[in-house]
Amino acid sequence: MTVSILMFTFYKIAGKFAPGSYPYAERYEIKASEKSLIQATNKFKAKHPDIVPADSIGLVDGRSASPDDYWYHVYFYYPKEDQLLTTWIRASDKTHSTFAFTAVSQGTGLGKWRLINKDLDSNENRLQKHQFEQRILKEITKNLE
Repeated sequence: MTVSILMFTFYKIAGKFAPGSYPYAERYEIKASEKSLIQATNKFKAKHPDIVPADSIGLVDGRSASPDDYWYHVYFYYPKEDQLLTTWIRASDKTHSTFAFTAVSQGTGLGKWRLINKDLDSNENRLQKHQFEQRILKEITKNLE
């Protein structure tokens, strides 16, 4: 019993020092080039304009001007829940890409981001990932077929 408590404590402490950029992101490997996945995402957003954040919020899909920005950032909005989602796409190789769900924010005010796999309790985290997979990721990957 003491060993399991120590392992749990170690796990929680180690999680506070996760390495790299976007260490808590929920990553999905997709069999598609980065370009194809971005095109499928744009097609999905054109078909479902209600999930596109309002221009007034200032969240624009794409890369920043920084030459070190390897991530193509994509933003979504759940109107019923009044939530913003931030995600990114990055090439894994020529035929595969990673689509990552990184954070959710209640309301459209920026600065309220809660990281997936870190800031949410386990039930809300599971719910957010399930909604993202069913409402967004599943539909986008249909556009790849």
